[in-house]
Amino acid sequence: MGKIGVNIVSDFGRVLRVDLSSGTSKIEKIDQETVSRFIGGRGLGAKIMWDEVGPAIEALSPENKVILATGPLTGTGFPTASRVIMLTKSPLTGTYMYTMAGGRLGANMRQAGYDIIIVEGKAEKPVNLLITPDGIKVREAQYLWGMGTTLALYHLKNEIGSSFSGAIIGPAGENLIPYAGVSTDDWRQFGRGGLGAVMGSKNLKAIMVEKGHKQISMADPGQYKQIFKRIMTDFKAKPGNGDSFARYGTGESQEARSALGGLPTSNWAQCTFSKARDISMNYMRDNLGLVVKDTGCFGCPLRCGKLTLVKEGPFAGASCDGPEYESIFALGSACGIGDPEAIIAANQLCDELGLDTISAGVSIAFAMECFERGYLDREDTGGLEVRFGNSKVVLTLIEDIAYRRGFGALLAMGTKRAAEQIGQGSEYFAMHVKGMELGGYEPRTAKGQAIVFAAGNRGGCHHAIGLPVFEELKLGIHKEIEGKGELVKRHAALRIIQDSGPNCTFAYNRSFDWQNWSELLSAALGHTYTIEDLYTAAARINTLERCYNIREGFTSADDTLPGRLMEEPVPDGPGSGERVSPEDLRNLLEQYYTAMNWDTDTGIPKKETLEKLNLEWVKL
Repeated sequence: MGKIGVNIVSDFGRVLRVDLSSGTSKIEKIDQETVSRFIGGRGLGAKIMWDEVGPAIEALSPENKVILATGPLTGTGFPTASRVIMLTKSPLTGTYMYTMAGGRLGANMRQAGYDIIIVEGKAEKPVNLLITPDGIKVREAQYLWGMGTTLALYHLKNEIGSSFSGAIIGPAGENLIPYAGVSTDDWRQFGRGGLGAVMGSKNLKAIMVEKGHKQISMADPGQYKQIFKRIMTDFKAKPGNGDSFARYGTGESQEARSALGGLPTSNWAQCTFSKARDISMNYMRDNLGLVVKDTGCFGCPLRCGKLTLVKEGPFAGASCDGPEYESIFALGSACGIGDPEAIIAANQLCDELGLDTISAGVSIAFAMECFERGYLDREDTGGLEVRFGNSKVVLTLIEDIAYRRGFGALLAMGTKRAAEQIGQGSEYFAMHVKGMELGGYEPRTAKGQAIVFAAGNRGGCHHAIGLPVFEELKLGIHKEIEGKGELVKRHAALRIIQDSGPNCTFAYNRSFDWQNWSELLSAALGHTYTIEDLYTAAARINTLERCYNIREGFTSADDTLPGRLMEEPVPDGPGSGERVSPEDLRNLLEQYYTAMNWDTDTGIPKKETLEKLNLEWVKL
């Protein structure tokens, strides 16, 4: 990997380290060799996690870290580059965990002069962390403790001014709910894996970063501008940019997924939903008039966010940014709820209390099935009729989960632990992998998705190693097994480079070209990346994340799926009769391990693989 550019290499890699225990901070610099190999965002975050958060560190201990990582493209105005990656050890899964959000925060970090922020230690009492170009201020936050995210941000912004952007927790994070999320001040969510609980364990209500005036440098500004212009031309010309996705956002696909047998319904007992049309953003906008504003992240022309408002009826006043596809699935079809206004109300409540909508919805759907099967009764649930389709009970349970109240205290543990408590064979339909509740996709009808869920580095999520959406958008049912390992490896590489930019999934997929991006990152960082270099960097990051979890005690036995998906054929839709048998899953995993050059039996990266990826320092 060579070097180019007017500035030879960029100055990317400036770290602000904050110790809440002492109230002090210091500036550190990541060496350029490390930057060249891990790029930024998720990649550099994985390296920091490996170096600093070992197996002896408990997720909710002061020694765990909250890491905010931008990338070399953040804040440059590039339309997909608004994301910030947050990383920690998860209190939900015990795995390496990252989550991401868009908005203004990343640009503020870089303009203030900080590429990465690492927060460690624990404050004696609730505090806000205010970060300015000149340093930090740790301010008392007891007056905000207990407030929902919107009210707390309102008071905080009135105090510190509008030049700050940041992230805040709600009561769920304060109460250490293991799937508590973190909200940004522009309606975005760091949703998955319990970052909110880790902040709460540190008595940290909010992290707010003041916009500075630092010029974000490029190693070769002239080359960067040329590539930027070329990519923007492609971006505007490609189908999907500025049409239906811009109008409806991620929530446009419910009806199509249901028609293809890919919309999990009633806790994955079905794969089609009779009210899929009603809960799609298309219907919410065009038929119900629920969308009142289009919103977008810093620098992005797509504006795929949809601010919705319920104007009348039992949920009048409910409003949220979205709901996005995953929230519509988790709080809608997974729970058998076809009322879009109820979903908006549930989404708003999750955001206000600081709960991941996916884990909350899937946990409630699990409880609904337990109740309907007779594994739970009204005595267990505190008198609640926890049945599919009961939108009022969903709202009650969301609040009870956030405050660990009554039956909600059981669901606050997450689906995995709740199933262990309930027993009676309920583990069979507890829809999680490694403790992480599944996203809204159906692996029985798209077999590549089985690898994504089973082998994902943060548990049963759809994002970490790519999303082969209906097997590379060749829509329909995909019964075939062969070739899926290479497919997922390829999508993992794309997703990992995206997350190390870090760039938005939705806009990025419409502008991505490996050659363009190798040139773009070369101009930004000053390290000459070929396409093969980017594939290697992606494999390096993926493998290091895998090694982190192995060091934590996870094995290939943990790369599995819920019993329902392996034993129970799809009951409805065009994929009727399909399942991922244990033999199928073994075949799929062997393909993926082989594609990654990990041991085919154990899934442990081979010594020669580590050496080839410059990870020879990784010891397992």
